[in-house]
Amino acid sequence: MEWSDVVPHLTGIAQLATVRPDGSAHVAVVSPSVEGEVIWIGVERSSSTARNVAANPTAALVWMPGAEAYVWADVEVVDDVDTKRRLWDGAWGYDPAGFFGTPDNPGYLLLRLFPRRATVLTATDAGLQRLRWTA
Repeated sequence: MEWSDVVPHLTGIAQLATVRPDGSAHVAVVSPSVEGEVIWIGVERSSSTARNVAANPTAALVWMPGAEAYVWADVEVVDDVDTKRRLWDGAWGYDPAGFFGTPDNPGYLLLRLFPRRATVLTATDAGLQRLRWTA
């Protein structure tokens, strides 16, 4: 399985799991954007998600209700205004202005996720099938 086989299943809203500094789980609803082999997510600088990935730069995502798609990734926090502007229009499934104001907002950060592995659960005529991808 190739990453290009996973991408069509990564649409719409997802749930992002991160790890709090105390080791407990944190889950947030996000609207990711896939660009090549990178997944982008917009977050508030003051959010639990931003604090969590600063302390432990790993995350897991699940998309539903279509085929269940799971992605495990390493995370990098991006605060580059040019990158935020480039992704501002069209990358998200919503209007980011309602959440972040403008791409220049210092409270607006991007998370760049580098997928390490993925599993997609699909229904076929033969029943459920798990497709696996590893970087």
